[in-house]
Amino acid sequence: MRLNCICRICGKHYQYVYENSVSIGNHSKNVCNSCRANHRRFALKDKMIAYKGGHCSICGYKKCNRALTFHHLDPNQKDFNFAGNHSRKWEKIQIELDKCILVCQNCHCEIHAGVTDIVSRKDPK
Repeated sequence: MRLNCICRICGKHYQYVYENSVSIGNHSKNVCNSCRANHRRFALKDKMIAYKGGHCSICGYKKCNRALTFHHLDPNQKDFNFAGNHSRKWEKIQIELDKCILVCQNCHCEIHAGVTDIVSRKDPK
């Protein structure tokens, strides 16, 4: 059976498909797949940010988690990007996080522009 539903988060129209009271796919009756995935990704990023101390290791910024990012101290040691890898095991993510510092977007841009030097900086975990 198919139900035409509207996501309570984003307002998108979608079809909830189920057979014998069992959902087919990842939709729920109230939330679309995209919003369910976003919720999982945001929850994981919050956990990752908490693991790294909760604030920019350079300037201390902590107002908005979406403005915080992870900078690999040695790009040659980087095994994967965090974006798109929200289904990895937490243990693997922790190993990768240990190679990074938590920085805000402004400090991250300054690092890549050569304005801020982090070579001698240690991660204040």
